[in-house]
Amino acid sequence: MEENFIQKSTHLRPARIGLSFLILVIGILVLGFLGMVSWYWWQIKQGTAVAPANFSFSARGPVKSGSVDRNKIESGLNPFLIRSSGPLTIVEFMDYKCPFSKTAAPIMDQIVAKYGSKVNIIVRNFPGESIYPGSRELSKFAYCAFKQNRFLKVYDYLFEHQQEISQPLTDDLYSSLTQNLDLRKAELATCVNDPATEEKINNDLYVGVDAGVRGTPTFFVNGQKFEGTVSFEAWERYIKSFK
Repeated sequence: MEENFIQKSTHLRPARIGLSFLILVIGILVLGFLGMVSWYWWQIKQGTAVAPANFSFSARGPVKSGSVDRNKIESGLNPFLIRSSGPLTIVEFMDYKCPFSKTAAPIMDQIVAKYGSKVNIIVRNFPGESIYPGSRELSKFAYCAFKQNRFLKVYDYLFEHQQEISQPLTDDLYSSLTQNLDLRKAELATCVNDPATEEKINNDLYVGVDAGVRGTPTFFVNGQKFEGTVSFEAWERYIKSFK
């Protein structure tokens, strides 16, 4: 009886060793994957992701770039950070409440300052209301400011004061914003409450989703998609490659 038990135990030992080895390998792979995701996340947060070439970067890791119909994402009544006759058109899908969009904003300002004659930068809304409450309201606010030719000032202000702007906008804050940003309050209020403005924000979302936007910021450079915050130095190397 004892001999039989020893034989059974001996037969089970290789299986146990194999299972332990498999668990060890899976653990190493999981740790490696988490490490890679953490590294890419840190790159995006610090604005050091690589230039938009074959791959793009987001919190979900490397995402292979793809091309879309440029007419769909570049057409329509959309605000510009800069217009030029240059060879590059950048379309940014962003969210005024998104911290990564905020990180990207001053980088885009640097591009405008140094390469304004070489690029066009179009801004489109992609408010993630379920993640960042109040983002849709700010999208409408900025779009209506654009219709008063005050977009650039509002764009900068909303990102600079991202943490201070409450949700929803109170009457006092609304009055303060319109006064500080030199906006016509009554006209702005009418525009914000206009169903056509709601339709415009919905259209930006629809176009973005159709083009494969999954989060903010997402950029399209001459129709080529990439995701996440990219450093100014990486953008510069990319822009210089266009004659």
